Amino acid sequence: ACTTAFYQPVCDSGVTYFSPCHAGCSDVELVDGLTTLNGTVARYLGCSCTQTTTARPGTCEGKCDNVLVQNLAINVINTAINFAGFPASAIVYQRVVSEVDRTSAQGLRQFATRLFGTLPSPLIFGLILDRMCSVWRESEDGTVGNCWTYDVDRLRWRVWRTLLRDYLRMWRRLQHHSMISRHFTKRSMTAWQSGN
Repeated sequence: ACTTAFYQPVCDSGVTYFSPCHAGCSDVELVDGLTTLNGTVARYLGCSCTQTTTARPGTCEGKCDNVLVQNLAINVINTAINFAGFPASAIVYQRVVSEVDRTSAQGLRQFATRLFGTLPSPLIFGLILDRMCSVWRESEDGTVGNCWTYDVDRLRWRVWRTLLRDYLRMWRRLQHHSMISRHFTKRSMTAWQSGN
């Protein structure tokens, strides 16, 4: 049986195998005909699980064109959306609470934000990462270690779906704060005009 204790990927026809053993390879061709253990492997031969019965060392190239640009654009939009609600939120909380309680209300709001937002996030995304693991490192005694490879397509969709859900919640929150702010602004203007 093949072990997952050591990650030694091989590629054939766009498919990456965990190791030559997982690809069913039985022979090695070394660079410049070297036959020593320190020789550099050019390709693996006699691979029963591959399409061409040969495999080259390393992973196959991914199908991700322009992913960096897309990721940067989405992260910039994400940052803008996340921070857009903070000023409005702070103003609403300052207007709703009486003047003597504003400092306590601000502290309580920050505490609640950290407790329900910042602390669970690493746990949620850690759980998503663990569920998307394709191959876990297993030692000879059966101890499970870190993840060697992930199902990248499923991981991408799961993370973006989670972030999209957060965007929608943030949008609803901004709309809610906007309605509250308009209500109190209108009420304040009415009280100011009637006082004159």
